[in-house]
Amino acid sequence: MAKTTQLSKEKRQFIITLKNEGQSIRKISRTLKVSASAVAKTIKRYDETGSLEDRPRQGRPRVTSAAEDNFIRVVSLENRHLKATQIGAHINASQSSSSRHISTSTVRRRLHESGLPGGPAAKKPLQKKTIKKKRPRKTRNEH
Repeated sequence: MAKTTQLSKEKRQFIITLKNEGQSIRKISRTLKVSASAVAKTIKRYDETGSLEDRPRQGRPRVTSAAEDNFIRVVSLENRHLKATQIGAHINASQSSSSRHISTSTVRRRLHESGLPGGPAAKKPLQKKTIKKKRPRKTRNEH
């Protein structure tokens, strides 16, 4: 099955409004261009809970806390040449008493979430003498 997007809160509200006005599920589905099963499930959920809010979802708990996520980001920013494996080893060494192990992929994911690349900064080529000569020089007054 393909993963589908959920109905917006406005659409769910509109479904309930149309149902209260006496329209059929099939007519509501045609009007809103939504499947009949989605309309029926929305109405059923509203009848059971009395609310249009999303239900709480389950998921695997995060291995790292918000403070550890921030620490990963700060370590990466302080030394841009560290690899994700080195950052993970640094964190795992500092938490030797803890039985948790933070994997390299977790470190990469946390870096990506904070908008940083998951790897080290690329080494730039050295500037040749000819390029340095072509570059305009700053005078003391321009600083």
